[in-house]
Amino acid sequence: MLYGLIANMQETEFNELKDNRLAKILFSLPLGFLVIMERAEQLNSFNEKELNDFCIDGDFHLPVEIKKDSFGYINNKLVAIDYGN
Repeated sequence: MLYGLIANMQETEFNELKDNRLAKILFSLPLGFLVIMERAEQLNSFNEKELNDFCIDGDFHLPVEIKKDSFGYINNKLVAIDYGN
C-alpha cells in the first residue's frame, strides 16, 4: 500500500509540470490517498519505439514505464496515464 501512496504523490508532483503529454489530475487527496485523473481510452495497438519517442522532448524524458497500460487517448490525443518513478 505504501508504494501506491508514493506513486500517487509522485503523479501529483509531476502533474504540476503542466506537460500536455500527461493526463491531468482533476482531484487528489493529501498523502496520495486518492488521485482522480481524466478518463482515457486504452491503446488499441502498442509500438514501443513510438511511445519511447513520445516521452522524449529534448533533454527531458517523461517518467513513464513504456508499456501499453501507461498510455491512453483523451480527446483522440495520446497521453501518459501512469507516470512517476
